[in-house]
Amino acid sequence: MDGDRSAQAEGSVVRGVNETSAQAEGSVVRGVNETSAQAGGSVVRGVNETSAQAEGSVVHAGKERGKLKIFLGYAAGVGKTYQMLTEAQELKLQGVDVVIGYFEPHGRAETIAQTVGLEFVQRRVFEHRGAKFEDMDTDAVIARHPQVAAVDEFAHTNVPGAARPKRWQDVMFILDAGIDVLTSLNIQHIESLNDQVWHVTGVRVRETVPDWVVQEADEVVMVDVTPRALLHRLERGVVYAPEKAQKALENFFTESNLTALR
Repeated sequence: MDGDRSAQAEGSVVRGVNETSAQAEGSVVRGVNETSAQAGGSVVRGVNETSAQAEGSVVHAGKERGKLKIFLGYAAGVGKTYQMLTEAQELKLQGVDVVIGYFEPHGRAETIAQTVGLEFVQRRVFEHRGAKFEDMDTDAVIARHPQVAAVDEFAHTNVPGAARPKRWQDVMFILDAGIDVLTSLNIQHIESLNDQVWHVTGVRVRETVPDWVVQEADEVVMVDVTPRALLHRLERGVVYAPEKAQKALENFFTESNLTALR
């Protein structure tokens, strides 16, 4: 969950799959099996779309099930959550009813700033072994029934006592209710890549999302920065607090690991 406005200055690029290119203000946003939609000097493209909508909206009229749009990156800090919230803001400006179903700030000031003016659905408090934890209130999101819900950390494991063990399962329920969802995901959380990530980095990722869930997404947007730019963000304290950032730099966030993941 990541992001900062220095993405463009540091060579940030947002890319998709089977690409044709579109460039605006130094960034590139690309999609999958695309038809284009242009507004505000930028181009965002979708997946098998029969109609193009301004700035990559995932809102489609007359559909029973919601549409899923995943902002995919190779590591924390590349800008997935920032891009997700930027899209939520753009949708709001277009008059779309959009809410934040769940957002994990990680103390990232520039990402937090992207939530200003957006409606938050109140989290649910769970009790587990004498402690209280907050997590997404899926029932409240469905009851509010916006056109679009932004739900951070797609691979997250829910608090014990939640109706479902994984957040991606909650997102399926939200989609089934006819609500479009914007979400964020790192590639190391895709189930079929788990062993590869382990062999490359030496780190076994415990939270995974089944491949079929990702394949059912209506749009996948790759959010990318160079490994050197990402390491620079870590060093500046943009991604994590200094102590956590230093540990990350000494372990998972090595340039060789990031280059392999990318």
